[in-house]
Parts: sequence; C-alpha cells; structure tokens
Amino acid sequence: MKFRILYIVLFMAIAGHAQLPTFTLDIEPINMTCNSNGGVTLTPGNLTPLAILNYKIYKLPNIATPIAAFTNNTYIGLDVGDYKVRAEQVLGTDASPPIELQFTITNVFEETVMSVAQLPPGSCDQSGTVVVTVSQGSGPFFYQVITDGVPGTPQSSNILTDVTEGEHNIRVFDVCGNGAVKTITVLLTANDLSISSTAVPPIATSCATMTLNNEVTPNSGNIYYPVKATYTVHFPSGNQVIEQLHATGPPDSLSLELQVPVQNTPFTYDLVVSDDCGHFFSTFDNDINPNPEVAINETPNECGDKFITVTVANVMPPYTMVFDTFPANFDPGALNPAYMGPLNGDTLSLTFGSDTNPVPEGIYHVTVSDSCGRIAGADKEVKKEELHPDVTIVEATCTTPARIQIKLQQTPRKIKTVIVTVAPPEYAATHPLPFNASPAQPQETVTIINASTGHYEISLIDICDVPYTAQAEVQPFSGQSRLQVNARASCDEGLGSLRVRSPNGGGLVTLTMISAPPEFGATMPLDLSGSLSNGSYFNPALAAGFYDFVGTDACGATLTLQSPIEVIGYDNGVNNFNVDPNCGTFNLSLHDHANITGSYWLQKKNPTTGLYEHPDTGVVYPDQTVPTSDNSIQLTNNETMYNIDNTGTFRIVKIYQSFSDVGSVICPKYYDDFVFTGDLKILKSYSLDCEDGEGPGSVFVDVVGVPPYTYRITEKNGQPFVVENGTDAIFQGLEPALYEIEVEDSCNRIETTTVNVATLLPLVHATTPGTNGGPGEQLYCSNSNETSHPFDLTAFNSEILGNQPADLYTISYHLSEADVRTGANPITSDVTQYVNTSNPQTIWARVVHNSISLCYDYTSFPLFVGTEPTLTLLPDIYLCEGDEQHVLADYGFDAYEWSTGDTTRGITIDTPGTYTVTVKNAYGGSFCEATQTITVTNTESAHIDSIDITDWTDDDNSFTMHVSGDGDYVFSIDRQNYQADPTFTGLEPGIYTVDVKDLHGCPGVSKEVLILNYPKFFTPNGDGYNDKWKIKNSVFEPGMMTYIFDRYGKLITGLEHDSPGWDGTYNGQPLPSTDYWFMVQRVDGKVHRGHFAMKR
Repeated sequence: MKFRILYIVLFMAIAGHAQLPTFTLDIEPINMTCNSNGGVTLTPGNLTPLAILNYKIYKLPNIATPIAAFTNNTYIGLDVGDYKVRAEQVLGTDASPPIELQFTITNVFEETVMSVAQLPPGSCDQSGTVVVTVSQGSGPFFYQVITDGVPGTPQSSNILTDVTEGEHNIRVFDVCGNGAVKTITVLLTANDLSISSTAVPPIATSCATMTLNNEVTPNSGNIYYPVKATYTVHFPSGNQVIEQLHATGPPDSLSLELQVPVQNTPFTYDLVVSDDCGHFFSTFDNDINPNPEVAINETPNECGDKFITVTVANVMPPYTMVFDTFPANFDPGALNPAYMGPLNGDTLSLTFGSDTNPVPEGIYHVTVSDSCGRIAGADKEVKKEELHPDVTIVEATCTTPARIQIKLQQTPRKIKTVIVTVAPPEYAATHPLPFNASPAQPQETVTIINASTGHYEISLIDICDVPYTAQAEVQPFSGQSRLQVNARASCDEGLGSLRVRSPNGGGLVTLTMISAPPEFGATMPLDLSGSLSNGSYFNPALAAGFYDFVGTDACGATLTLQSPIEVIGYDNGVNNFNVDPNCGTFNLSLHDHANITGSYWLQKKNPTTGLYEHPDTGVVYPDQTVPTSDNSIQLTNNETMYNIDNTGTFRIVKIYQSFSDVGSVICPKYYDDFVFTGDLKILKSYSLDCEDGEGPGSVFVDVVGVPPYTYRITEKNGQPFVVENGTDAIFQGLEPALYEIEVEDSCNRIETTTVNVATLLPLVHATTPGTNGGPGEQLYCSNSNETSHPFDLTAFNSEILGNQPADLYTISYHLSEADVRTGANPITSDVTQYVNTSNPQTIWARVVHNSISLCYDYTSFPLFVGTEPTLTLLPDIYLCEGDEQHVLADYGFDAYEWSTGDTTRGITIDTPGTYTVTVKNAYGGSFCEATQTITVTNTESAHIDSIDITDWTDDDNSFTMHVSGDGDYVFSIDRQNYQADPTFTGLEPGIYTVDVKDLHGCPGVSKEVLILNYPKFFTPNGDGYNDKWKIKNSVFEPGMMTYIFDRYGKLITGLEHDSPGWDGTYNGQPLPSTDYWFMVQRVDGKVHRGHFAMKR
C-alpha cells in the first residue's frame, strides 16, 4: 500500500535560514520476508534542484532517538513494528519544512514448523526411510540428513532414504536459507528378543522325564520367523544338543518346551535362539533340580505366636509328607487331617495351626517323598520374639509436671493394664499405691501423668496377657539460665531474623537488648518486654551483626546468653543456576550461592495468562505459597536436571524459613526468568563502533542456540559474497553495505539475518541528556542559600538509554571521566538520593550491556543547586485617568518574561488589568524562576456630589461629604490629619476648607463648607460693641436672606448676605428691648428659624 501526502506550508521566517519550497513524499513499506530484511522505499517529488534529502527513521513509540539516518531513497534492515520516517530537504543553510510519515512493517515470513517420522522398517532392513512434514514455513524447501555432524546432499524431496540406524539431525532449508533441525533416532528391526527364566510344572508327569519351559518375547518390533532354538543339556553323564525349528508363530511371543530325561541328580542347560535376520539370543547355565522343592513358612499372629505352612513343587503324586523333627505337643495330623494320607496333585501345600491355634515353639523338619522315589526336605525353627518395655521421661518444667511414657519395643502391640507399684511419697499421697493407671482402651503408648520427683516401678500387661515390669527415675526440675536464641536469614535482602525464648517451659516475662550493631539504630539497653508474643520475642528484619539479651521468665529465672548471637543478613548470591541448551532440550544446573539454602522448584510462565505453573501439567502455582509437586518440579541444589524437553519462559523458586513478628514464616525467592526456545535464534546484530569496541565496520551477531556457532557472510548488496568467520561472532573491516549473515549451531540449524552496516546501531550508546530536547542538567532551586541537595541520578536513565531496553543494560554513575572510562569507583550509595559535593558538579554515566561486555559508552550531565529568585514588586498599581506607569522588576536576573510578551526588565502600563512577570536565573539550559502577579486598577480624583451640614449651634455642628469616583479617598479640614470617614463633628461655626485626597496618588479636590450660627442677643447702645445683629459669616453665602420679625410676627426688616446687620430700629425709630424672631432662607432652599434678644 502506498501513502501520498502533499504538504502546503506558509512561508515564514526561520532564524538565520530561508525556507525551501515544499516537496512531496510517497512511502511504500517493504514487509519482512526473512529475518530483519524489512524496509521502506521513499519516492520524493517537487524537489529543489541540488537539494539533499535527509531521512531519519524512528521505531515507535520512541520518537526521540532515531534508529537510522540516511540519504538513499531505500532502506533495508527493519524488523516487524511501527515506524516513523522524517524527511527534510536541505540546500546549504536553507531547508524545507520536514515531512513525517508513519508506516508499519509486518511479517509475511513464516517460521518453519516441521515433524519427522520413520516409515515402518522391513523385517531385516539395513537402513530406514524418514518422511519430513512441513506444516508451516516459507518455501520452497530443501531437505538434508546430517549424520555424526556430516551433512548429506540437500534434496527437494521430503522422503529421505538409506538412513542408517542411529541418531540423525534432519535439516529443512527455507527460502531465506534458514535451516530448522529435528533429531530422529532411526530404529531398524532390532529383533531384540528376551528369553524368560525356566519354568517347570509344579506337578511332574513322568518319573523319567521333565518338561523345561521358556518364553521368547520381543523387546521391540516382532519375532521374525523361522526361529531356531538350540539346547545344550549338561547331564552328569555328558552333554546333549537338541535343536528345534519353529517355521511360524505369533509375532509377539513364542513358547518353547523341551522334555529331557532325568534321574535324581541336578544338571544345567544352555539355550540359544536365532531368528530369520540371523540375530542370536541366549541364556546360559540354567540350573535344574529334578527332585521336589520343599519349604516351611511361618506366620505370626497379634501376640507373636505362629502357625506354619509346608509348600511343595516339582513333585510326582501321590506323595507323602512326614515331620521327623518337631517339638512336644505338636500333632500335625490333628492340626491338618490331610497330613495322614498320601497327597495327590490337587494339594501342593498344607497349613498347620492358625491365628487362634498356633504351633509350639521349637525346631521342625519335614521330609517329602513322591511316587518316583525322589526325596527332599526342609527345616525351620519357630521361636516367639521376647518383648521389653521402653520408658521415656518427659521432664518437668516450672509450670508442668513430668510424664512417664511406656511402649513395647519393636512391635505395635497394645498395653491394657498399667499398675504403679512403687512411687515417691509425693506421688503416692495423691495416688494411693498400688495405683491403677490403665488406659480406658488398650494403647500402644501409655502415659503416667503428674509424676513427681523420684523412683517408680510399674507393672504392665499387654493385650496378649504377657506381663512386664518397668522402672523410671524422674529428676527434679532444674531451671536453665541460658536464653534459647535462633537466628535465621530474613525474607529481606541484607537482613536477618531472630527468635528469643526461655528453655524452662515458662515464657519470657521481660527481655532487654543490651547490645546491637550501630545499624540497628537504637540506644542500648532497649526494653523489648512490650514486644513479646506468647512469651517469645520475634524480629523479622534485623541489621546484620551481633546482639546480646537478658531476660526473665515465668519460672523466675534470669536468662542470659553465653556470648552475643550473630545475625547474618540474607545474601541471595549471584549466578545461582546455569542453563545448558541442547538440541531441543536443556540441562539445568542449580548451584545456590546464597548464605542459606532451601528447597527449589522449577516453574513455567503461561504466555497467555502470565501465571506460573507446572512445566508439564499446567497446574497453576498460587503466588507467594510453598510450591508442591502438583504445580512445580522439585530441583536439588548442586545437581543437574538433564534433558528437560520443554520450551518457553521458566523460573526457579527458592523456599526457606525465616521468622515473622509472631513466629515462623516461609520466604519465597524468585530467581530471574530465563527463556529456552529450543531453536537457534539470531537475537540482534550490533555495530561495535563504541568505546573499547572494534570500531567502524565491525559487527557482532548475538545468537542463542546450542554452541559452538559457525558464522559466515553469504551475500553483499544482493550478490554472492562469502566470508567464513569460523566461531568468531565479530565480523571486522566490513564496508558500508547490506550483508546476508548466516549462523549455524552444533545442532546443524541455520539462521540468517540481513544487516545494514551503514546504519547499524552500536551495541551500547549513551545519549547525552538534552540531545533530543529538554534539559541537559539536573537543577534544584533553593530559597535558603543552600549549595547541596539530594538528586535522583536515574532521572535521565530513559534518555541516556534511548531505544536500548532497560532490562538489557546497566547504567553506573561516576565522579570523573577517568573513572567512567574504566568503570572504577561507581557511586554505591543510593543514586536516587545522591547529594552533590560541589556546585555545580559533573556526573558521568557509563552504559554497559548486561550480558555482552564487548564495549561501553558514556556521557555526562551537570548538577546545579540554584538560587530561587525573590521579587519585591508592589502587587497593586493604580492608574489615574489618562496617566501611565513604568513598572520595573528587580535587578540582576538572567531573563525577564512579562505576560505582555516583553522581555525587558521593565514595562510601561497604561491599561488596567492583571500582569505577570517571571524572572529567571539560568543554569545551563534550566532555570530557577519566580513569578509575581501585578494587579493594575484605574483610579481618579474625587467628585464632590453634595454636603450635608448640621449647624446653628455654638460648638456641636457637623457636616458629611458625599463624593463619587473610582479612587479610595480620605478627608481633612486641616490639610494635616486625614480620615476615611467623610463626616466631621463637634465643629464651631465658621468656614472650613475640606480637602479630599485619592490614596493612590491622583490629584485631590477641595471645598469650602460654611457652618452658620446667630447671636443670642445684641445691645444697640452706640458703644461700638455688639451694636448690630446678623448671621455670622453670611457674607460667604451669596443669595442667602435673613428676615426679622417682632414677637407678633410683624416683619421688621430683611437682611441680604452682605448686610452689615440690623441696628434695632424700625423706620428709623428704636424698638424696645425684647425678643425678636428671625427666618434664614438658604440658597439650597433650607429655612432656619430662631429668636434673639435685644437689650438696650
């Protein structure tokens, strides 16, 4: 499938460069048909003349580190996966906008899946025929037999003939030249026959002859006729050879029978059997005794008494049986009446006695005579075993008395009667002697409880009424003075576990730790009494070292240790197992190097569920439990399990015991997974153009299979090109080209891969942080003038590794370039909490492959402890109407960023709103920064809307200013003392100048306020003092009128605001002294009335 994308890009300025016209790009993935031969064909269009196209390919999801950079329009060497190609047209310093396209490489190649089988061989074939069936793969196929490491000629037919007997590797080549191998063992008609031992009929049929029977059976295959049996009979009088020919017979069994003359003397014979294929099978020195076989067998009953059985064979009936030696009271005829007469062939054994009627003890001898006059005998001593009581003392503790346990030796016979006949006084006081301690039901072991200190004698009778006497010495309780301490490895790496308890039966009451290693981290002595659990102390995670304790138990004993106990931290060890691959199977060697061993189990990971299970049965193992033979295969430490015929992902589980905080606990340890595919696989090819590598043109091929491996190059740029590299996995001096590399393992399997040397990635590559964008340093911003701080050195791990899988590579950190180049002195403390020792400090990172130590790479990055800026700008700024302000940030920072886009230290603001400024201290490409928000608000001078005046008093007048505007205002009547309250009280009459000021700096405004009052009397007597009456300060309110009335309401006169006042006359004539009334009409329409007195 092709994808065509046309990009139309607007021209825009790029710093220092012009922009080339756009171009187009077609992309066609080349799917993988063989190992790593996928690729992509790129077809550009609308290119600028003389321009160069630079391509980079990224394997998704990593879009930071390219896996290849090239200029050709075709690239080969990709595996299955999703990719992105980035194309950029460049001419000098000019470039076009890049084009990025995604594409997918799929696998159209099928791995060869094959089976081999042998056709059924003929009866005496000298070679076999093998048929190969390919159920999956990419053909055409060629087939080859490899015998003893020597390959035969490949053929196109899947039927391989003339294959000799034995083990062979069958190899199938696919279209890519990969060779899959299966092992087959060709079996011919081995005619491996077995001859049974001689069988003689239990009842003879003749006194002169006897019949010898042998059975011939095939161990594999069939019996091929004719079969010849050759007997050589070694009689006392000489040898006799007898031959038998069996022309036909059953394929699975041939019964041979030979009658030979006999007397009473034993003899031997040999038998040789040959089949139609000329194979010979034999059995020699077969002993034959023509006389009867006689045996006496005994059978005991529950009480040890016995009865006997006499068996006979190879006897010619009728025969007689006679006991010629026997103990008194033995009457064979009474025990078995058949004994009295001749015995026929139906009776080949006689039993004398039974479980309930045993025979007497003594020596027996029996003689058997058959009708041929042959005689044989047998003897047996019948003896009853003598039993003795076995006494065990369970010692007393401070809380429990002793116990006496008794059972009969070497027999499960039960005891029914127990009588204590002798006992110490303390016991006898509560158990009157003789004391019957018999169990309710007969028991194999009987117990006498609450046994006090002293000597005991006990009479016993078993269920067979046999009496016994037992003695016991019970010792007094003697408390021990040593703590019982058990140290085990912890379930946690590097730690140990511990149990402390009393040996005296009573649990611990107090416990104090009196010494411990410094890593324990506590002040000694340390009281542990509150941590006791059921009288014992457990600790599951102790630092390694020596510990000492002292305690007391419930018995009142003070307990100590003879010497401090050492707790050893758990060390899991390394290289605890080894996988040795074979052709289709593997051997697993277990060598646990940990400081504690345990039990070991092999499990297999289910690829679908991710669960671990029994490798053969698939029974699932429950995680964190003790494995069993149902869900795992048990392994033995320091031994090898051979020829494990299984493939997949496996692990070993180790189980050992530790202590929890309340008792014993099981610790499961899971070793790292390992994979066995059973196949030859080329895992990856790498360039060794890295530190300590072989340089440009060197290629390492990483394979897994059965070593040794043979490496060769078969093609270069699609043309035959042979380089035999032997067992060396490193090719050197290769020119930049496309190579076909072939690897063959010791199983004769062949795998091929395609390698593009021009763009092959190195085995190890360390990307410098910041290369693909982002910071190239680690920075901590301090606000307390510190110069050191913990840093996580692993924060750059993913960037340093790039496309390299984290599980295959290890990064170590060093303090100098000299150390990082040699790998010396890595930082061993917690690298996620490393505290810098200088400021700034350079950290060197070394990258190595975990299993391929052919080269390394390194890089570095700095650590900075920077200073966090401090801003002192006012957070609020006010603009008077039509005004502007210049805002200036603090001095001395490396960068300034305003929300307006300005990057200067200061800006001019003429518009209200919210502004931010960020200041930065630069450390490499990173910054310590601080941001402050500034709120700009409009403000203005006050507008005086009105004044509310309350006057006409001598000294309790007031007024309130009513103003409007966007400012925050304060008021003053003396231009020194300002108040936010617009009301002034307690004022005397007069003229007041009120100043209204904006707190944010806009110009203030002023207003005069007139407070009026009137005289309460006047004296128009011509003395020049108080001769006229008027409203004081009226002159300051033009338009104000004052009218004066007599007490009867008659208008006497009217005064304007600037009138000098009333002189007490009416039409030129003085009026009398009395009260007069007035009315003041204000400009604002308010009216005030009052009265005053005139005194002459």
